[in-house]
Amino acid sequence: MRNFILSALLLASAYLSCSLSRADSLLTDSFDGNIVDATKWIVNTSVPGSSVSAADGSLNLRNRGVITTVGEYSSPLQIEGRFKFLNNETSNFYIGLRTLGFGQPMIGVKFEMQAEPWNSELRQISITDQTGPQNTWVENVLILNNSNRLISIDTWYNFKVLDSGSEVSVYFNGSTDPTLTLATTGSAGSRVSFSNREGAAAGSSISDGGVTRFDYVTISIPEPSALSLLAIGLGGLAMMRRRRS
Repeated sequence: MRNFILSALLLASAYLSCSLSRADSLLTDSFDGNIVDATKWIVNTSVPGSSVSAADGSLNLRNRGVITTVGEYSSPLQIEGRFKFLNNETSNFYIGLRTLGFGQPMIGVKFEMQAEPWNSELRQISITDQTGPQNTWVENVLILNNSNRLISIDTWYNFKVLDSGSEVSVYFNGSTDPTLTLATTGSAGSRVSFSNREGAAAGSSISDGGVTRFDYVTISIPEPSALSLLAIGLGGLAMMRRRRS
């Protein structure tokens, strides 16, 4: 039995080595230059006043500026980066998953600074399946109010999004456990987008000048956990033993 367990661990280690080679990044960009890399990103600034620009080692998404990956990536995916809101408490930062391009339909991950008229301290993180008609959308929301205010202007926040294909999980600002999770298999495409959505505190007009700055974005294949690799190793050895017997 001892030899069997040792062999299983060795096989799991071999699987881990293989997984690490598979976990190479599919896309990375630190936006160090002064132009957006057209081999990686499609830029959309169709809304008046919107813009996308690289400056100071980051990407600036102004008003409704959007970038979408040129490449198409299938789940499972891991998306990491960091963002901050520069100058407008009514800005929102969106990450679009399983999308064709700009805006809906998509699986939307939103980090919101918007000060709603009924609650000036309201902030939220949300995941929404927007791949079907609006009356079928499914959403999970974490409210961040004045007693739990995690998002402020001009402060960098790290994020990680895991998309398994059947579930989307958000890890916010270094959390080791998911901050928010939504079970969904909805899909409209295989691209990833990032955008700023400006808003207005009274909800009646668009406020100009909202900017989300973000950088160090990485899209990769998530690594299998050690336990799952061990299970694979044990299963493989059990099959080998059956064949030998």
